[in-house]
Amino acid sequence: MKRIILALILVLNFPYYSIAGEIFGIVKNSGRNDIKVIVECGSKHEDDYVDRYGGYKMYVNYVGVCDLNLRINGIKTKKPISIRVGKHSIRYNLRFYKQKNEYFLERI
Repeated sequence: MKRIILALILVLNFPYYSIAGEIFGIVKNSGRNDIKVIVECGSKHEDDYVDRYGGYKMYVNYVGVCDLNLRINGIKTKKPISIRVGKHSIRYNLRFYKQKNEYFLERI
């Protein structure tokens, strides 16, 4: 009975892990704990904080075009970066800069 329940749980969770794409990279100019990476795919969104070395990693359960954005001190960057999410891992190294009290984001 326990084997059947375990097999059923694994089978039901398999589609989630097979579709989810990994997005990872580093954020230059970080070294702060208040930077959040946000991936928005229509009405769905995933977010994660940057670690103390500037790295981030998240799994997005969506395939298609999404927007990648940063939130620094509670303020979103002015213009998001359009990214393509798929079944495979994708690396996005980012850098942000500040101009006139607004943050801007670019891929490096």
